[in-house]
Amino acid sequence: MSFTAIQAQLRLGLLGILIAGAAMWACSTSDHASDTDSSLPDATIDTAVDSAPVDAAPVVDGGTPRLALYTVKTDGTGLRLVLDTGTREISHARLSADGWLVGTRYGKDPDGNGLAMENEANIGAYYEGTQIVVFKLSAPSAQTVIAGSTVAGLAANPSWTDDGKVIFLSAEPDAGVLGTHIARASFSVVPTVSSITTVLVPSQLVIPVDPHQQGSSDATGTVSFSAAIDLAVKWQRPVWSMPASGTTSMQAVAFVGCPLCQSQKGCCAWTNFGDVLGTNDSRFSHAGTDIMWMQQHPDVSVPVGNVMLYPFRQVVRPLDGGPQMDLVAPATAATTTLSYGEWRADDQEIVYWSIEVEGSVLRQFLWAMSRDGSGRRKIPLPANLCPLHPSYVSASEIVFNAWRSAADGTCDVAKL
Repeated sequence: MSFTAIQAQLRLGLLGILIAGAAMWACSTSDHASDTDSSLPDATIDTAVDSAPVDAAPVVDGGTPRLALYTVKTDGTGLRLVLDTGTREISHARLSADGWLVGTRYGKDPDGNGLAMENEANIGAYYEGTQIVVFKLSAPSAQTVIAGSTVAGLAANPSWTDDGKVIFLSAEPDAGVLGTHIARASFSVVPTVSSITTVLVPSQLVIPVDPHQQGSSDATGTVSFSAAIDLAVKWQRPVWSMPASGTTSMQAVAFVGCPLCQSQKGCCAWTNFGDVLGTNDSRFSHAGTDIMWMQQHPDVSVPVGNVMLYPFRQVVRPLDGGPQMDLVAPATAATTTLSYGEWRADDQEIVYWSIEVEGSVLRQFLWAMSRDGSGRRKIPLPANLCPLHPSYVSASEIVFNAWRSAADGTCDVAKL
């Protein structure tokens, strides 16, 4: 497998392709191994591009940051600018119980538009040079880099664990995409990191991404993630779970869910790795009764030029062994991607973001829905914001990152 083919399978690599495709369409019309320790350089403080929280009054082009973090109530009121991140996007912002945000900060700008972002034009998702940063929601101007380097390698898509650690994706410089692994940072006192450990995954599972942890960071806890596997010379990329302590044995790994193909009477499988429909961003409910993820649906597609566009849809499965269920989104266009998803603390509501074609303009929106996918409602935001990666900071308020749309209102990154 080439680096390029594998890179496309990273979280939002396929979503980046969907963004480009939608823009084209619009323009045309039980072995519990221990974690292994690694050395860690001193954490660093970076305040070069940050600003203190200010009210985000009516947001207009002249005053809207190109890249920023915001909070807003789920009814659309109380929009606040938390942080102008300058030319480096911060995504995947998630809040700890004691008020610390963790996020992915980007360090490279391969499309040359002056912005280091997750989605780079004509490349899709781009994670080289990413870092994990932590900072107080109440004082975002002081960011501590806890992992990663802007030079090479990656450190991305972090989440807080129930025992106060951060689990994330990592790859050392020169390791390549096949060197992508799950890592976990422990703290003496946040934000001072005491160690970073590798969470072992069986070698049969290729490119594990998007880890999320329920419970403690030992064999009593559980980690979910997406990873590819070669079965009978055909590739699949399901969601898996395993003990949070890590393992090298497939016997200790549990299958969670996958895109289902009726013609194959089970998980869809493909001969070519690059054709695999992805699963991404699995998230345990807070009560530990369900797991939700997004996946490209084999029965929902639309041709875009010479390629077939398979948008993401949300799926949930009870952890008691019940079947996976699509979270139905009636009358959703085949060009619309429903991505990401975060549970509210009571597990009765979910927030997510969408990529949609409005007339001839590519737009992004934030949504809230009930736990069964019903009652979907768009969260009102200024038209010139391109929001993504929402997560809850309270029962009625979320944090999200957004970029300022292009002059014509599009969220197409090729026009920024």
